[in-house]
Amino acid sequence: MRTTTPILCALALLSLCFSCDKYAPAPLADNIGDQAIDFSNLRIGQRSTYVLYEAHCNQDQAEVYSYEDTLILEVLGGEEPGTFQLRESISSVFHPIYYPVDNLSAEGLHLPERENSALFFFYGADHLQFKFPAGFEGLPLRQEDCRLYTPLGPFVGEEIGQIDSLDFGDILLTDKRVVSCVPIVYDLEAYLIYDENQLHMSYTIFEEVFGMDTTYRAMAWRLLEE
Repeated sequence: MRTTTPILCALALLSLCFSCDKYAPAPLADNIGDQAIDFSNLRIGQRSTYVLYEAHCNQDQAEVYSYEDTLILEVLGGEEPGTFQLRESISSVFHPIYYPVDNLSAEGLHLPERENSALFFFYGADHLQFKFPAGFEGLPLRQEDCRLYTPLGPFVGEEIGQIDSLDFGDILLTDKRVVSCVPIVYDLEAYLIYDENQLHMSYTIFEEVFGMDTTYRAMAWRLLEE
């Protein structure tokens, strides 16, 4: 039995609401601002901006559009001294959402209440590892159309992947870590694409069935580098 969440409905609504407001994405800058969230060293006041992109798979990868919609992610102080919470504010959504986050260890984050997050909702583990021992090599991945594959098939599950290059329209990400849905309970494929400091993309792929035809639609919140 497949499960849905409010954030899945919200993503679908965003697609419908902005379907007439698509425009070709402009190239992004090369440098991330000094105030961007450093997930390996959280500080109150850090802030990152994400832009929503969409692509229809099984088509030319040039068919990638950006919505006039942004997500602001901010680090705030938590309920107890020395703790943190994240605030997500989407420009098309009236109310921001809040959820606790902790630097659980030198290696990663603790995200125990992320089910309403537009960025992390599909990730099934409470701990997200950002730093790795020297010489660590993730599961090698390759891109085929919108989807990511291991040598054995589509990339899903608990392993940490590594991709040398990912193209998404004008976006090119290189040498990034990737984690996928854990557990696989949604009717989608989804990935967090990141390095030891930044979440660069939260990437979801939805299956769409029209009669006898099945296609895939990808939506991605991409870190705006400024």
